[in-house]
Amino acid sequence: MRFFSNFNLFAFVAIAGSLLFTSTTNACEKSCQEGISQAFADKYVLVSTQLWSQNLYQQIQTKFIPDFNLLTYIPQPDALIIQENITKDLITNAQTLEINFEKSLPAIILRSIFKQEPKFKGDCNTPFRVKQPKYPDIWTLEDCVKMDYICGNPPSICHFLNDIKKRNVENVITALKTPVQNETWVNTLSLAVKNSVANNIPALANDQVKLSQIESNVKSGLKTLLNNFFTSFNNSFCAGTSCDEYDTEIKTKLLTYP
Repeated sequence: MRFFSNFNLFAFVAIAGSLLFTSTTNACEKSCQEGISQAFADKYVLVSTQLWSQNLYQQIQTKFIPDFNLLTYIPQPDALIIQENITKDLITNAQTLEINFEKSLPAIILRSIFKQEPKFKGDCNTPFRVKQPKYPDIWTLEDCVKMDYICGNPPSICHFLNDIKKRNVENVITALKTPVQNETWVNTLSLAVKNSVANNIPALANDQVKLSQIESNVKSGLKTLLNNFFTSFNNSFCAGTSCDEYDTEIKTKLLTYP
């Protein structure tokens, strides 16, 4: 009995030792998740910024404010100067919306990759596909090819990059759609116009009836403006390719994480 007891003990130690020294693949932890999400977001901001400029700010400057006829409220020549001031104020407020939207992109991408089903989380060792490199070595593109099931390491994300990008793009567009549809941004910008008119036209500063009327009139135009902006953004943001032009840079960054 002692022989078998000793044998079982030795077998247990041998098995435990082999498991201890077997190379395992760790999942992408917090810093890895945040870094990968930021890498995607940095590229999406480049596209987003261009669309805000072309499809919103230019429309405010060339169409929306000129259509909002300030001559109704104040005679020439001051109207043109005041119109320019109100244009600047409206664009400044719209830029704040853009800044806050683009600041939210890393969190949107993190949820998209690591919290939305199927989540890129969990065991990457069963079945075995790749050996995790030891620092300072990094993952390779060959590891991306081999890691052919969804789990929590960078090669898995790399392998399924096309699927992830489609999901990311859909979530970014949805994030823009929400404040447009629920009119949060309409209310913010119409209030900005009202305040700008009050600041730039002293005769109206204390006339709350006219200011409220102006705010109400502007809302209708802003709804159209923002709905058109969303349509353009939806049709243009990473359209057709899911921003494939950034694949190499994103993969390079992705594979540096353990």
